[in-house]
Amino acid sequence: MGKILPQYKRDAITDRIRQGVPYLDIAEEMKVSLQTVKNYSSNLKNFDSVLLPSVSNMGRPPLLTREMIEVCGVLV
Repeated sequence: MGKILPQYKRDAITDRIRQGVPYLDIAEEMKVSLQTVKNYSSNLKNFDSVLLPSVSNMGRPPLLTREMIEVCGVLV
């Protein structure tokens, strides 16, 4: 996987996608791959951002595992 594009380039690609410029023209103008432009367009449609949202667990890890909870039965 390549590096993340600079913010100014992501903003320019976002603007051109929203203006309806053909993907091939955007890719040539910005010197990025066609797949990058397609991925950014898909992300814009689904997440309203060209970068995927961060999906990570937050907080302290649980002390009890799922197996411990299932065996006990009281906590369920």
